[in-house]
Amino acid sequence: MSESQKTHTGSCLCGAVQYKVSGDPMLAGHCHCIDCRKSAGTGHVTLAMFGVDQFEIEGPLTTYSRPADSGAAVTRSFCPTCGSRLFDETASLPGVKAVMLGTLDNPEAVQPQFHVYFKNHLSWDAVDPALTTFDEMPPDDDGIRETLTP
Repeated sequence: MSESQKTHTGSCLCGAVQYKVSGDPMLAGHCHCIDCRKSAGTGHVTLAMFGVDQFEIEGPLTTYSRPADSGAAVTRSFCPTCGSRLFDETASLPGVKAVMLGTLDNPEAVQPQFHVYFKNHLSWDAVDPALTTFDEMPPDDDGIRETLTP
């Protein structure tokens, strides 16, 4: 990794799991799907997608998998001590890992660009109206990229 390349660091609440991720994310956004809401206990989750090869992770993780709307399995990784949700991976995007932005040491370093599953948006969950919204998940991550690219 070159000195000029960005490095983001983060951890779980108790510090048992720490990670570094190098470079810029492919995408960053808010997800309002029911699975994300229920697994996080919030109105939405905010995440950024990176290549799995951009990560260095130290510490134990536990996982939970279930099918997403697409039918592809989504695997969520948590700290087994404090329960912090750290990462998501989906079979429909091999080689990609999403990090929960709230677990970054500097969450302001990555700015969300869009909302997905906005049809599930809760009225009390304030959103930035300037961001692009998708009622569901676009057919693939290129659908998001194409829409967001000027």
